[in-house]
Amino acid sequence: MLEMPASDPVIQLVKGLYCFNLLFSYPLTIYPTNVVIDNILFDRILKLQEGSTHRYWLENFSRICVLVIGILLAVFFYDQLDKILALMGTILGTTVVLFIPACCHYRIMGRSHVDVFIACYSIVMLILVSSIVFSNWNK
Repeated sequence: MLEMPASDPVIQLVKGLYCFNLLFSYPLTIYPTNVVIDNILFDRILKLQEGSTHRYWLENFSRICVLVIGILLAVFFYDQLDKILALMGTILGTTVVLFIPACCHYRIMGRSHVDVFIACYSIVMLILVSSIVFSNWNK
């Protein structure tokens, strides 16, 4: 969006709608993180009862901590955000799209050489593309 002419009203509208989208999509994207943290921290570790006042305030505090950590990471890594997103896309993308389905199919449907090939291919791609991202990190 930075390459588009800033004086055009359509571009200004698109930028405003994009900011509006970010504002309202953040709760949708952070919700799974908060659920996982609440489940691990308050159900398994601290074993606090659901609905208690103590748990309510600790959940709110943990959510504030997640928000502050996200803000600090965005501020500190602003100039390297594209590289971090590329690395996370590589690590999470190859794992979620290729490796985990191949392993699940191998386990559930039987011993298939295709599943082994796809799992090995995903590991090779993970290492190869991650090394490319790391080699271009300071460029």
